[in-house]
Amino acid sequence: MLVADKEQERRKYIRVNPAMGNPVLSNIKLNGEEFNKLQVIDISLGGVALKLPELRMKPTTGTHILDMNFYLPQVGVAVASGIVRRIVTEFLTNEIACALEFTKVPTSSDRLFFRYINNRQRELSWFDRGN
Repeated sequence: MLVADKEQERRKYIRVNPAMGNPVLSNIKLNGEEFNKLQVIDISLGGVALKLPELRMKPTTGTHILDMNFYLPQVGVAVASGIVRRIVTEFLTNEIACALEFTKVPTSSDRLFFRYINNRQRELSWFDRGN
């Protein structure tokens, strides 16, 4: 998985993982095809990591994806464009993960991403208090 640990956290933006029972899903258009209900692994204001279920849709690093929709639970639908920064294949499962950096996010969508990430951080800190 593409989970950043505390020691490795050198990113400009905080990343959160969606709740297991309440996933963030994405629809993207790639090479003229539409791929629906892609599972988001983690999300930040600067980008997202997606699980790619099909080898045929594996983009190359540097590929621009102009049309992405994100279904953020209890928040709404955000849109963005991005560029593929990294492709990782999980050794044991052969699952493909695609890390994308956002290149264009309308202000209204930026607010939705912010609200979702903020809500998710609060949820996670609430659960951490019990430990």
